[in-house]
Amino acid sequence: MKVAHPSVRMGIVVSAGLACSMAAPAVAATTRLVWDVSVNGAAYASSVSPSPGDQLRFRLRVSLTNNTGFGSIPGSAGLGGFYFRPTLTNFGLLDTAVPLDAEEFATGHPNNPVPLTTVNHSVLGPVEVYTGPLPIPDRHGPGAPANGTGRTAPFGVGGTNGTGLATSSVESGTLVWTSPQGGAGGVLISQYNPPNSRVSVVGLNNADTPDDESDDFVDGYDGGSFANNSRSNVTVFTYDVVLGSSHNGPMTAGCEMITAPVWYTNNLGAYTSAANVVVVNAVVNVPAPGGVALLGLAGVFASRRRR
Repeated sequence: MKVAHPSVRMGIVVSAGLACSMAAPAVAATTRLVWDVSVNGAAYASSVSPSPGDQLRFRLRVSLTNNTGFGSIPGSAGLGGFYFRPTLTNFGLLDTAVPLDAEEFATGHPNNPVPLTTVNHSVLGPVEVYTGPLPIPDRHGPGAPANGTGRTAPFGVGGTNGTGLATSSVESGTLVWTSPQGGAGGVLISQYNPPNSRVSVVGLNNADTPDDESDDFVDGYDGGSFANNSRSNVTVFTYDVVLGSSHNGPMTAGCEMITAPVWYTNNLGAYTSAANVVVVNAVVNVPAPGGVALLGLAGVFASRRRR
């Protein structure tokens, strides 16, 4: 699927529950992007207060909200995708951005084939067919598998483990994630449309006569789809940072939208954009160097008073 490139009309940007002054008129079909942060594998939250040495995991969840009335997006198919630029402000000199996990190709791709078993058939001879259950239990689209970092499967269309895999850089104290595939200095989040997300497998068809192998033939089967048809809390991107010291205020995890998000409107691949966007940032409260020093002095004074 190729994501369209309409201009993005930003709606409300929210940071730690406080709305900025960029409010747009209330309209239907709003794409809500929510950043969360977890400390050392604990539960996700909108705001955390970690210590140096902690590992932070940031994730982005996407939902279609206010999708009623005039201007709503019909159907029940899922997110198509968008270009965006993930950012983390106040990135310290001693902070470390962990490289993203390797992305996998979609199940059934030549680089990630469905496992086949050689069957010695009495009539057909040795044939390679899929003998497991349908739909395929571990089918997934392109991107990082569950619990991995980077573009969450199936939202890693194109450039899998290549031009689509994002890398980090620091620009004026802000950590940013970009990939060559993004083209506009961002990261592409995109999944195949429903028809192109189906997995085909090869099996033995007994022609509904299990006791007669003379009419058996090799046939194709539908192994299921890896399309994500959810419109609520869809995780599309995650990354890890190891926290150092030397910060001058809180860190804010957010993103810049390069194109408007698009949502599929049916299972044939039709889609439309939801240009009204709400971004909810996550905040990491880190002690400033001066605050750490004052805490140390307070401890010294308290120790002297106890003598």
